[in-house]
Amino acid sequence: FRDHATSAVATLEAAVRAGDTAAVKRAAHSLKGGAGNIGARDLSSRCAALEAATVGRGDLVAALGDVVAEARRVGARIDAELTGGRGRG
Repeated sequence: FRDHATSAVATLEAAVRAGDTAAVKRAAHSLKGGAGNIGARDLSSRCAALEAATVGRGDLVAALGDVVAEARRVGARIDAELTGGRGRG
């Protein structure tokens, strides 16, 4: 999941910069599903809000920022779990 999330965030950032709402919607949907599969409900919810923003229901840039911030938090939690609480975080 960690690798998928990193790739998805990079795709989302590039797509938002390019104004490619279709690519934003696809990447957000994919990340939302992965987040749901690992129980990262807050990330999944933020991805859903980003998807909604692609059709004018919210601020796309703000929603992207929320996704990026939550993806970082989830990544840090994953790292902490994998290292037994040692290392980063």
